[in-house]
Amino acid sequence: MNKKRIVFVGSHLSDKRGTKGISEKISILLRDKYEVVLVSRYENLALRSMDIIWTLLSSRFDIVHIDVFSNKAFYYADIASRIAKAKKERLIMTLRGGMLHEEYERYPSRMKKVFERADILQSPSLFLIDFFKRKGFNVNYMPNFIEIDRFNYNRDNVHPNTILWVRAFAEIYQPELAVRTIGKLVTKYPDIKLTMIGPDHGLLPGIEKLIIELELDDHVEVVGRIPNEELYRYYQTHAVYLNTTRYESFGMAVIEAAACGIPVVSTNVGEIPYIWNDNENILLSRADDEDMAQKVDILLSDPYLAASISKNARKKAETFSWEHIKAKWMRLLDGKES
Repeated sequence: MNKKRIVFVGSHLSDKRGTKGISEKISILLRDKYEVVLVSRYENLALRSMDIIWTLLSSRFDIVHIDVFSNKAFYYADIASRIAKAKKERLIMTLRGGMLHEEYERYPSRMKKVFERADILQSPSLFLIDFFKRKGFNVNYMPNFIEIDRFNYNRDNVHPNTILWVRAFAEIYQPELAVRTIGKLVTKYPDIKLTMIGPDHGLLPGIEKLIIELELDDHVEVVGRIPNEELYRYYQTHAVYLNTTRYESFGMAVIEAAACGIPVVSTNVGEIPYIWNDNENILLSRADDEDMAQKVDILLSDPYLAASISKNARKKAETFSWEHIKAKWMRLLDGKES
C-alpha cells in the first residue's frame, strides 16, 4: 500500500538557523507512516516563492499543509493555496502568526478568500481560534507540542535571584522591559542576575546601551543564541523566567521553561491567558517594569509559592507532549477529523 504524500509548506530553515520549526519536527515524526516533503528551505524570498510554486506544480500530493503567518509571509499561503485548490488536493492551513488577527482587520477580503480555500483550518492558538470564529470561520484546535524528554523537570541546582529571558532581540519581544525590570529589583536584591538568550534582530545594540545607562553591567549577561537542545541547562538553574512579549500565538518558550520547572512571569497577552492560570501555574503581569518587578519579587521572596507554581506548570507542560498530540494529527491526516 502506497503511503499518502504530504507536503508541508512553510519556512523550514533549520539547516541555516539550527532550530527546527513545529512543522519540520512533525514531518520527521510522521515519516514512518507518510511520505513527507518540506518546502521551502530558502531564505531568499524570491527563491522561496519559486521553490514553493515548482514543488506544488511538479508533484502530486494527497495533502497540502500550509503554515500561515502574517505580513509578507502571507503571500506564500496565498500562492500555495491557489495551486492546491486548482489541483483539487486536500488543503490544511495552520494559523500560526500571532498578528494574523490584526492583519485580518486591515485586509479582511484578501484573507477571507485565502482561508475559504482550505478544507481544514486549524491553529495552536485559542486566542486566534476565538477571534476567527467570531469572524465566521470554523477553526479547529491543534496545539503545538514539545519534546518533553529534552526538558526534564529539575530544581536541584537553582542559583538564587537569577532571572532568565529567552527570545530574539526584536521589538515584539520587548527585551528592554526585561532589563528595566531588573533595574527595579537591584536595590532589594543586590546580587540579582539576568541572563538574556537569543539572536539579535536589530535591538541588541540599544539593549547593551540601556544596560550601561542603568548601571546594570554587573547584573545582566547577554549570551546570544543557544541551540534549543541546550536551553534546559539554563531553565533548570535559574529562579524565574521572564516572558516580556507583546504578542504570543502559542508560547513555545514558556512551555519549554515550564517543563523544566522554572516559575514564569509573563505579560498577559495573546495566547498566554488562554493556556495558563494566573497564580496557579504562572504569574501574569502588565507590560510595565513596575508590575513585572513586583511579580518577580513575589516569586523570589516566597519559595513555597514558587515551588507550587513550578510543579503545576510542569503538569500543564506535559499535556503538550507528542504522546498527547500525535493522535490528533493521525486523525487529521487520515481524514477522520473535520
